[in-house]
Amino acid sequence: RDPWTAEFPVREKIARLIERELPDILFLEETGPLDQQPDQRSPELTRALSQYQVHRSRFEAVAVRGEILETEVIDLPETATEHSERPGKVLTAVRAKVRGHTLRLVALHFSPSRLNEAFEASPWAMPAYLSEMARIRSGQYSKLREYMEMHANDCIIVGGDFNSHPAGPEYRKMSALGADAFSAAGAGLGFTLTATVPCERFDYIWCRNVEPVRSEVLPDIVSDHRALVAWVSCPN
Repeated sequence: RDPWTAEFPVREKIARLIERELPDILFLEETGPLDQQPDQRSPELTRALSQYQVHRSRFEAVAVRGEILETEVIDLPETATEHSERPGKVLTAVRAKVRGHTLRLVALHFSPSRLNEAFEASPWAMPAYLSEMARIRSGQYSKLREYMEMHANDCIIVGGDFNSHPAGPEYRKMSALGADAFSAAGAGLGFTLTATVPCERFDYIWCRNVEPVRSEVLPDIVSDHRALVAWVSCPN
């Protein structure tokens, strides 16, 4: 849910969660509609992010309690609907200095399969629809892989909603690029969706040249997903 435009109780809950946890790095999903300028934020989010530098695209934002050195927004393959909502799906990346370490931080949100809508539109077209969505997400993964391989020697953390279960093809591909922080250092199932009754794992933090040492899903209900957090160790 969009924290920038959600109703006040939701914005305030998200702000209080940020202020309580004070993460050094923060990945925010679905950060605003097209007609809202990137530097516009609710008073609650402005307060919570007062200690952060923020790089925001249409769908995501990366915030750091440190210094953002470079920013980048890379177009991703997308559905026709997403394409019409320019600037559509993007990879949102920064190079930042955090606690004396230089990191590349990437926020993204892979396209979801809207199965109910597709079935209602045409049950007979479901195989073609599923094939098309698999092709699109494979293309989104390829763009992320290209970015990570371009910076293969850097410390990279990727956070976001991959709309893919751990048994899915995107997860298997990502495992070749980095470590899943929750699988490496978490306990339990890691379910984040839905927030009220968590039964699915779509949200991940991936680490490359960075070691996950602890990970957990927070119990707070502040959005439609629960927050996933990770503690990492960076090389000296």
